[in-house]
Amino acid sequence: MSLQQDLLDWRAIPHREGCRRRGWDLRVHTVDRPRGGEVTTVQAVCPQDGGCGTYHEWKITIAADRDEHGDPRSKVTTSGGPVEGIGYGVRPVPVPGLGVWLHPGPALLGWPESRPDYFAVTRSKTPPATWADVLGVIAPARRRGRQVKSRWSAGAHFTPSRYGAHPRHTHDALTSRTAAATWVVQHAAEPANGGS
Repeated sequence: MSLQQDLLDWRAIPHREGCRRRGWDLRVHTVDRPRGGEVTTVQAVCPQDGGCGTYHEWKITIAADRDEHGDPRSKVTTSGGPVEGIGYGVRPVPVPGLGVWLHPGPALLGWPESRPDYFAVTRSKTPPATWADVLGVIAPARRRGRQVKSRWSAGAHFTPSRYGAHPRHTHDALTSRTAAATWVVQHAAEPANGGS
């Protein structure tokens, strides 16, 4: 028996000071690596709605190969910070008059103060869990890797496949975030040959 190891040495995952939420949203994501092994990411998230808007992340890499001593090249990395860094847990943005919500993706430049890389457009305030929940995706327009001032791109009617999901309809010259969301709503239910 080791009371110290079993009970006393553990610590609680900290919320931001003043947070009244006691629990965490736990999320797990696993990716199989093409040359063997896998990367599993575990996140503990306290969403902004009702919480402190912070997250903690553990990334566990299980490598198929070994180093010169015969040990697996596996590792664990940790990170955390404001939820803007990952997108999940950021308060969704309602679009007046459209009945849709914009769920921010991760911060574009990797730090929370930068704008989101994209927004998922849904009919629910609840974050999307499957592609069926997503009407479309909107993002600041980019050409040759650079953002185009005052231009937004949009994709609608996504079809998932084993290689990712691709929109059947796209537009890359919309003049505002609201215009992009409006375009998505108009095109989300169109069939594949319904235009662009």
